[in-house]
Amino acid sequence: MYPDNEELWFEVLDYLDAAYDLDHVEKIYLSGAGANWIKAGEKYLPKCRFVLDSFHLAKYVRKAAGFVPNIMPILWDWIRNDFPSGVEDYFTLLLEEEHPASERKSLLDTRRYLLNNWEAIQRQQEPEYVSCSAESHVSHILADRLSSRPLGWSLVGAEHIAKTRIFCLNGGNLLSAMTKKRDGETKQKQVERLDRRVTKAKANRHYLETSTVPVIEAGRKTQLFFALRGLGR
Repeated sequence: MYPDNEELWFEVLDYLDAAYDLDHVEKIYLSGAGANWIKAGEKYLPKCRFVLDSFHLAKYVRKAAGFVPNIMPILWDWIRNDFPSGVEDYFTLLLEEEHPASERKSLLDTRRYLLNNWEAIQRQQEPEYVSCSAESHVSHILADRLSSRPLGWSLVGAEHIAKTRIFCLNGGNLLSAMTKKRDGETKQKQVERLDRRVTKAKANRHYLETSTVPVIEAGRKTQLFFALRGLGR
């Protein structure tokens, strides 16, 4: 919905500015999967710190642990104790062994993901950071209706369905909202019809005032003369 990433983050900034007194906010935590379009939010939001969300961290730790039995607790221990060297050495040893091309690519991708996001992973342990519910929202609110089974949507349709589900789950009354919208549209149409009538009447007067009518030009004071002159006023 936002081909221009800058437009997205300015909209987020506008919301935060309206909802909070940003001059007194000490930190804003931006949490997500680590995609560049998400991390870009740090440039637009004041006092912002990116945090890798726990869902994606756990996903990549499982991928890393899939090559050595019982290694997962050790990987988690290295992560929680901020020991990136242990993780890096682990991948170095694994990559010295022979692997099919697909497994090797998976190892390289997983190592890059964990080490490139290391600082963002460590911020999970900051006391002010709570958690990130984005993936739960995507799964239970959006994907459940939009993509959990083969479905096709236009951009407009997907946006409307998503906003409608969020509105209802936030306690909104859909019938009341639709009635209010319909009444607003009806009022707008009435105003537009009135504007058209007024504009048409003005145009008619202007035509009579500026057009050359033989009866009027002749100057003879007949009943038709006075009738036409009256329409022009």
